[in-house]
Amino acid sequence: MFRQGYDYPRVEEELKAHTYISHIRRIGEEKIADGDKTHPVRRWVVERTMAWLKGFRAIRTRYFCKAQNYLGMIHLAAH
Repeated sequence: MFRQGYDYPRVEEELKAHTYISHIRRIGEEKIADGDKTHPVRRWVVERTMAWLKGFRAIRTRYFCKAQNYLGMIHLAAH
């Protein structure tokens, strides 16, 4: 069976480890009709945040060789 998107057991484990609520539709699961949605779509929040972070040149081009320094720059930009 071919998997697409985020329908992987590893992703589900990560979500549970960080106590996030999964809104991922499983393979073979029916799509919900537009009027029957149970949760609002929040994808734009992530896309907007990533686009905003790309505005920082040091983050976009990753000048830092060490992952720890790069993560520190992301934390600095996020605050």
